[in-house]
Amino acid sequence: MKFKELVMLASAQMLMTGIVHAAKYQDAPELAQLVKSGKLPAVEERLPDNPVVVGPGREVALDDLPNWEVGKYGGEFRSISHLSDYDWNLRDAVNEGFLSTPAHKAGPIEANIAEEFDINDDYSVFYFKLRKGLKWSDGVPVSTEDVRFTYEEVIKNKEITPTPHYRFRSGCKPDGKLAELDIIDDLAFRITYEKGCGRLMKHFGASQVWGAQYNDWMQPSHVLKKYHPDHASKAEIQRLLKEKGYNDDEWVRLFKDIHVEWYEIPRKVTAGYPNLGPWIRVESSPELIVMERNPYYFKVDTAGNQLPYVDRYVSVQVADAENIPLKVIGGEVNFHRDLIEHDKVPLLKKNEKNGNYRVYTNLVYHNAPVAMMFNYNNPDKNWQKVVYQKEFRLAVNMAINNQAIIDSQFLGMGKRSEWFPLEFNPAKASSILDSIGMDKKDAEGFRIGPDGNTFEIIFEIPNTAGDWIRMAELIRSDLQEIGLKTTLKAISDDLFQSRRNSNELYAAMSWMDDVNWPYLVFDYMPDQRINWGSKWHEWYTSGGQSGEEPPLWIKNLYQIDEEIRKVWPGTERAKDAEAVFTAWMKEYIPLFPVARDVVGPVIIPPNAGNIAESGFSSATFFAAEQIFFK
Repeated sequence: MKFKELVMLASAQMLMTGIVHAAKYQDAPELAQLVKSGKLPAVEERLPDNPVVVGPGREVALDDLPNWEVGKYGGEFRSISHLSDYDWNLRDAVNEGFLSTPAHKAGPIEANIAEEFDINDDYSVFYFKLRKGLKWSDGVPVSTEDVRFTYEEVIKNKEITPTPHYRFRSGCKPDGKLAELDIIDDLAFRITYEKGCGRLMKHFGASQVWGAQYNDWMQPSHVLKKYHPDHASKAEIQRLLKEKGYNDDEWVRLFKDIHVEWYEIPRKVTAGYPNLGPWIRVESSPELIVMERNPYYFKVDTAGNQLPYVDRYVSVQVADAENIPLKVIGGEVNFHRDLIEHDKVPLLKKNEKNGNYRVYTNLVYHNAPVAMMFNYNNPDKNWQKVVYQKEFRLAVNMAINNQAIIDSQFLGMGKRSEWFPLEFNPAKASSILDSIGMDKKDAEGFRIGPDGNTFEIIFEIPNTAGDWIRMAELIRSDLQEIGLKTTLKAISDDLFQSRRNSNELYAAMSWMDDVNWPYLVFDYMPDQRINWGSKWHEWYTSGGQSGEEPPLWIKNLYQIDEEIRKVWPGTERAKDAEAVFTAWMKEYIPLFPVARDVVGPVIIPPNAGNIAESGFSSATFFAAEQIFFK
């Protein structure tokens, strides 16, 4: 399907959904009270002239939520996190882009923050017109000055942004020419790239996935100009630096600390910072995140009710992820995903009534919840000689009993990824290792490497990831069955990140988003997750000036990825590139995901409305503004 066909399909869906022409919009009782007391403008003044209308199929695909209904106001989402001052669930709930699709889908593509859009066939020219009357969460009107300032004075300012991301560059290449921005009027603008790139669609909001946010291109300039030397006097900036505890020469650090990236929105530093999401962070501690409804949110339901339905979204930090089930059972959690382990499901279901929650098992993880990964760029040359061999990787893949892991760790609720060879055959795996010169063994029966010493796979895993540790233990057992000595080390999160960033890991576990929804997220690339090829990626992004030149098979991966970037998933033009990519994965097996389509247990309120009946669990959280308490 061509891109223009996707847009036509989106237009048809908008007509089916219906456009609200309400003589009077409705808002939440708490906001109506503020209007009555004169502390807030009327809802008609807070909404854009033509707000986004949320109805069937808009936020979650119609196939996944066929019984969408108009909700009612009230209630509180209660989440939990093992991270300080952060919660993935809250981050996802406030995600908004210029464009939109049903969460985690490639289409149909609809207008969102932008009321109008036009994109040429090779994805090199993007025209957007913002909604008239759209306002930041502090009530200040949004305009193209916010776009101009963000691009011309932040992204193109070498002190603030020394290396602009590929999303701002021709062809989505790290060395591509920066895009040209044309401001047409207060609402309309055009972005032109020398060479097009279909992947840009994601960054403008299509697909509703991580990183698909408006604030790459548009920040509240009325706030940030106060900290920018082109708009604030030197004396004023010096006053702000002193007031906030910075050194006299640290205006860039201060500016970056005030400026909010898409992934930072739930954090404490964003309290009071204007945004366009359904909830906004208010002052609270790092251990307690509190987000309250945005009175200027630009979406309504089909009956004219301003969204979101739910009043507040809070998240409490726990020091140990093992304590999360106790918090759920105690009634402290009613909306949560990702940290609910499968072996805890029977206990949690048993206590649903007392805890006033529901364990929902209709949805699947958006990712492969666990994948083994080698660090091919660890400087150990003996290690490299072994793991570079595709025969070695085939043997490893063949030795792991993935189905047994699915049965024991996911209660059978998952299946193998067809991106990789499916054969489980330890005897054949052993023969392959023998054939590549690893037939000699030490006194304990472990295979000898090229340097004459016992070859060892060292797994290092964060000690907070209990499920990964248990699965790594099963993988270790499988690998040792074919004579590969495998050591497992559970280390702190901080140490893991340190070793990851310094390229010291040998092997680790992580999730892998794109196994379930390829070409929208790109975890298969060498700079992702555990940085399994960081030196190769450095070589690629530097144009060969630094890093390590990759072998031909990795160069081929980058070439394939460049072809995938040019197109948008779901279009006819994408199929050839995707077929080549799948064949490459099966041939070279760089990664070892355990499973896909794994049921992802979710905690939801027992009386929640507009929860998806199928699809990805994370998609429901991206559409949290339409969920309500019945």
